[in-house]
Amino acid sequence: MQYASGLSLTQSMKTKRSDEDSNKSANGAWSVFLQRLLRPIDRIGQQGNFRPKERRRLIIVNRMISLFGLCLLIRQALLLILGADQGMLSLAGISLLAFCASILLLNACGQFFWGKILLSYGTPILMTGWLLYLYGYDPADTWMTITGFMMISLVLFGARERTYLAGALLTGVACMLVLALLPRFMTLPGKYPVGPELTFMIEWFFSPVIFCFMAIVARMIYRNSVLAEARADQLLLNVLPEPIADRLKEGEQYIAERHSGVSIIFVDIVGFTELSSKLRPSELVTILDSIFRRFDLICERYGAEKIKTIGDGYMAATGVPEADPDHAANAARTALAFCESLENSVERHGIRLTIRVGVHTGTVVAGVIGEKKFIYDLWGDTVNVASRMESHGEVGRVHISKELRDELGSGFSVEARGEIEVKGKGLMETFFLLEENAAP
Repeated sequence: MQYASGLSLTQSMKTKRSDEDSNKSANGAWSVFLQRLLRPIDRIGQQGNFRPKERRRLIIVNRMISLFGLCLLIRQALLLILGADQGMLSLAGISLLAFCASILLLNACGQFFWGKILLSYGTPILMTGWLLYLYGYDPADTWMTITGFMMISLVLFGARERTYLAGALLTGVACMLVLALLPRFMTLPGKYPVGPELTFMIEWFFSPVIFCFMAIVARMIYRNSVLAEARADQLLLNVLPEPIADRLKEGEQYIAERHSGVSIIFVDIVGFTELSSKLRPSELVTILDSIFRRFDLICERYGAEKIKTIGDGYMAATGVPEADPDHAANAARTALAFCESLENSVERHGIRLTIRVGVHTGTVVAGVIGEKKFIYDLWGDTVNVASRMESHGEVGRVHISKELRDELGSGFSVEARGEIEVKGKGLMETFFLLEENAAP
């Protein structure tokens, strides 16, 4: 009985897993179908030299106009099915379809700005004119559609196009007021009475389609904005520490601070310049990328902040941009891990490379410089001394200053090097870092 029960449970789990796989497969197939369907639409006008934001706006317009055109085609088909296909009604639909085609044509010809103008200004005017001409009033709550196009205008126009945005919003408001107020004060001769066929279409097609259309467009805009924000955030985090990136996003323009209790680590890969003349570019970059990726992971492990790479040099720091009471110990752990990491990397690639590491601690000035290409950098005598520790060090060893040794206390084993002449500083007492002592 237990065996039968276990077998039944196994079969049930297999069936469930099979159903989940089928659902994933169906979702994947649907996603692929949508991507293939949208790809030619998204490519319309993309040959232009657009900024990323403008490119995303172009995609939104292309998709929205294509969806609007599809709704018009369905409307035309329903008019035929219900026997309400009268001459002017068909002409109204055809004119709106031609309007959509004109916007896509402008986009395809690289005239996206005029496509935006035609969409934002022309749509409410054209719809208002046809409704008043055909029926004498608004029988289909078209104000909702106009409101939707006004909301879309808020996304389409950038900060430098505020005048055009204000004009689009005023045009939409004016058209809604005309539809709402003009029939109350004037009796307009409608060409077609709203019969049962049109009432059916209004109640069961136009209103639901309007809501669905607005919902789809809103989701499309939201999804594009979320994806764009995520990409922008990731790009910022690739070059800036997270707290600094957050401050820039909140509107801070100038970030410059003095930090005490900071440890600076400099690494230089010895022999890499000579090796670069013997390897193909792809091999050279692959090796350097592998080494620096390992260094990045070590920085994450010990709370160090990667500052920058300069050729085959690597600079990191602890205690910035946020204070770290264990900055000295974390810098020492990071430096020792760099040496161990390079040994593993050398074994993996079958090459002979070694490093010199220098560490010093003190006070620095930190800030963000640049307008288009940001960089978070450190300045001060502490940075210069750390660089001297590296350049005056020995291959395969971590060279540290007396200040860092004093900060470390008894937590690490060091080897005294004595006093050495340091360029720009004179005689300095320095040490070699050996290992971290086991906790008592």
